[in-house]
Amino acid sequence: MIGFWTLLVGAVLLLLLLLVAVKGLLTARELEHAAEIPPDDEEVREILPEEFATRIFSRSDWEFVSNNKSIELNRLFLREREAVALLWLRQTARVIRQVMREHAEAARKSQDLQVTTELKLFIQYGQLLLACGLLFLAIRVAGPVSPGALAIYTARLSRQLSEAHQVLKAATDATQVRAASV
Repeated sequence: MIGFWTLLVGAVLLLLLLLVAVKGLLTARELEHAAEIPPDDEEVREILPEEFATRIFSRSDWEFVSNNKSIELNRLFLREREAVALLWLRQTARVIRQVMREHAEAARKSQDLQVTTELKLFIQYGQLLLACGLLFLAIRVAGPVSPGALAIYTARLSRQLSEAHQVLKAATDATQVRAASV
């Protein structure tokens, strides 16, 4: 009886995770459509280094500007920083989706997929979409200074996902070269 309840709770949690991932995906797509970034079929940009997120969401810049005691300067700084933060977020979400599209294509060609690795990547992708959605809301509600830790987490997770994809892509390409030469 306990096993049934455990399975039921696990299924509900998985369903909730999938719903959150879908919500994050929809939010990320909305972000992309609002951005002045080229469409997906144009040049794909790389994930920006974590240092970008650190600087964009830096509290020290805000403290420096706010020490000048100029309301107009404070408003201008926050408005411009929010625009930069949202642009970074849009680009990050776009690249994440592009990486996952490429990963899905490479996975279809791979002959030795590992289910646990693919499941981990899928969960990481869901976490990234959720983080992007939350970050968008945080930037809009609390401003670009407050969600710094979430932005850095998103940047790190994005980099890890991209690196995992590159490893699979290199392995798939090597397997295809060997198969073609045989």
